[in-house]
Amino acid sequence: MPQPVMLYHSGPVFRHDKPQRGRYRQFWQFDFDSLGSEKSIMDAIVIKTCISILEEAGANNLSIDINSIGDKECRGAYIRELTSYYKKHISELPSVDRERLRINPLRILDSKEEKTKEINKNAPDSVSFLCPSCKKHFKEVLEYLEEMNIQYNLNKSLVRGLSYYTRTVFEIIEQAGAEDGSPLALAGGGRYDYLARQIGSKKDVPAVGISIGVDRIVSSSWYKKLAPRILKKPKIYFIQLGSEAKLKSLNIIETLRKAHIPITQSLSKDSLGSQLAIAEKLAIPYSLIFGVKEALDNSVIVRDMSNRSQDTVKLNKLLEYLKELK
Repeated sequence: MPQPVMLYHSGPVFRHDKPQRGRYRQFWQFDFDSLGSEKSIMDAIVIKTCISILEEAGANNLSIDINSIGDKECRGAYIRELTSYYKKHISELPSVDRERLRINPLRILDSKEEKTKEINKNAPDSVSFLCPSCKKHFKEVLEYLEEMNIQYNLNKSLVRGLSYYTRTVFEIIEQAGAEDGSPLALAGGGRYDYLARQIGSKKDVPAVGISIGVDRIVSSSWYKKLAPRILKKPKIYFIQLGSEAKLKSLNIIETLRKAHIPITQSLSKDSLGSQLAIAEKLAIPYSLIFGVKEALDNSVIVRDMSNRSQDTVKLNKLLEYLKELK
């Protein structure tokens, strides 16, 4: 199967720890993940896909809280600095956070204790300790979000509760979504490039995913039940070439999604040959080729994969053209 792959799962989940207010021992969760690519664009695709799902369910006023906690190359220096900072304030830390300092100092950053929240205001931030590779990755993620007009907030205290996360972590927030009018997290996730090896794989499998809290969605005043749609096999494969084209591809794909035109893509790939090979392996009849020239001309090449004939179509005429394809 061509990499990366995107998978989803839905069902009941159980908490072992004591549930916080507004949470349950058993809850329903919808997860989806991208496996097999370390490229930053996959982080952006996962975030955008989740936002699209929530908006179709009725959510609005959504924004992203996002942070990068680095990888195994640079996180060590940050944790040492963070530990040193908390040790200077250890007499002020509640007992629960003193225990976290011993086990996993990062967890103190998302503490719900009021005293700790004050201490965290001056804590070192992880972004300042990122290595060049992680810094580049995070910068690209933010650029993709900006291209898609997704509002985000750099939250230096966001680390997520699971220790296997690396690099990007994020939450999708509904502004004034809680009963008291405060922001409410509807979904959260991040990148976990080293988890596969930790659970038995012989090699690392780069991955990024997100989980949606179903209980919070269906209990919201704005929730509207979605009618299931019969999904057709994609007959279009989207190919992009060059950084500028890759950036603009996200909005083209979103336009096609809203028009209910099923397509497939591998935006994590860079070469024409590798993308055409995937299209042929999947036996997809048409491909859209969007390169540097097309990005400048606001056009796209539509190629018939059976005979290699092709047309150049302006983007504002693309939907009409594709709907005429047999």
